[in-house]
Amino acid sequence: MKKKIIFVLLSLLFLTLLGYSQEKGLLRVITNPPVPDAEVFLDGNKIGELGRDGTKIWTNIGVGTHQLRIRKQGYNPYIRTINIDAGLTHTESISLNPISYKRTENITILKIECNIGGADVIIDGKKRGVTTFEGRFIISNFPVGRHRIKIEKKNYRTFTKNINITEKYKGTTYSLTANLSQKTGDPRTLMIVSLIVIISIVVLGLIFVLFRVISSFKVISGRFDQYSIKELVGRGGMSNVYKAQDMNDKKEVALKIMDDRFLKDRDLINKFRNEGKGLSLINQKYPQVPVVKIFRFGKEDSSPHGRPFLAMEFLKGPSLLSLINKKKKFTLRFIINVIKQTATALDAAHSVGIFHRDLSPDNIIVTKNSPNFPLIKLIDFGVAKHEYVDVGTLDGTISGKPPYMSPEQCRGKKVDARSDIYSLGIIFYALLTGNPPFASQNPLQVMHCHEKEPVPGLPNTVPETIRRIVYKMLSKDKKKRFQTMKELIEELSNQRI
Repeated sequence: MKKKIIFVLLSLLFLTLLGYSQEKGLLRVITNPPVPDAEVFLDGNKIGELGRDGTKIWTNIGVGTHQLRIRKQGYNPYIRTINIDAGLTHTESISLNPISYKRTENITILKIECNIGGADVIIDGKKRGVTTFEGRFIISNFPVGRHRIKIEKKNYRTFTKNINITEKYKGTTYSLTANLSQKTGDPRTLMIVSLIVIISIVVLGLIFVLFRVISSFKVISGRFDQYSIKELVGRGGMSNVYKAQDMNDKKEVALKIMDDRFLKDRDLINKFRNEGKGLSLINQKYPQVPVVKIFRFGKEDSSPHGRPFLAMEFLKGPSLLSLINKKKKFTLRFIINVIKQTATALDAAHSVGIFHRDLSPDNIIVTKNSPNFPLIKLIDFGVAKHEYVDVGTLDGTISGKPPYMSPEQCRGKKVDARSDIYSLGIIFYALLTGNPPFASQNPLQVMHCHEKEPVPGLPNTVPETIRRIVYKMLSKDKKKRFQTMKELIEELSNQRI
């Protein structure tokens, strides 16, 4: 009797296992060459990682069609639809291809891999573009430092993360994976949660602002080196500018002081110092050109641990960008005078081996806003490249603002005087039309246009000789542009206006 019972139980167990095996299959993944620790996803869910030999087997995989995805940082992801048969082993032998970027010491690339396309990418509070159909977003000139990344899309939960791009990422790619989950549940609950999140962000923002105010209280309200601080007049990416007075000679100055956050960054300190050196060199050799004057630069109280600063002349007047944004219509005489003066300032810089690399209308201050005879000053040589300084000792990014960057800047190539000529041509175009030729919220799209797309035609109201000058300045091939600022100045001087 006992033998019969045991036989029945074993038979039932065998049938159960047989039925189970018919509903399940095995998945075996092999990478050649081996890619250890690569993540394996099935239908969007992570099921594990490959072993040290780049292989692994998973049992109990449901029969049917599945989407297999394998990824690892530094490699292109592998995505394929597979079919699992009952009781059989499906072997997937693959090759993961490394991502190939041209390694340049002055470029840090931010690469975002998102699980959905069309999501807004917001960096440090500013929208920088949207993810592609595959969920990818890349910035090729991302600066070193701390940043807040936010990715959001309607009906999805927002992804937020603080990242720190350190010096070790120069010339490499910083990869970030973002998974956005779809919103579900009671709308009232979602509204409450959203309000809590908003309130939390506001509170954190107030705390951050308070912290920044407290940390810079010494500068805002009192004495710095030999200067008496009057008021904050501008904030930049790595420095603040104050209206101040030199307590020795009572001269009014614009005092540019490096932010506390960057005092341990040697490259940025060198960049700050080089701006002072460059301006001082131009001022000494060409005191009459329209370049902002620098009086002193160094470190606070001459201390090795003091904050770097530049003391420059305090310029009164609007930036050229603010005048363009007001949609003012400029006379042709105004436009040509502004371009000639800027070209004169740049010619002086070029003659001592300095290229601006960040030329844009907000770096041109209109000190006399006359309809026909304006006066300007060129400022902000903060990312200028000095021929007498090794490449890589300044900033770690592609320099410049995308709407005003030359094609060679967009490609990360070496710049020279002709790159500044292209940027000045963009400013020339904007003064004539009210906008630069290429504009988009996606900086990569703008950079692509500089490299590949023809410049939109100027209005017929612009004289043919002027159009010819602008088009020559904006040639994609730098060999076809004006080769020096002197050539451009001579051509402009021949125009009868």
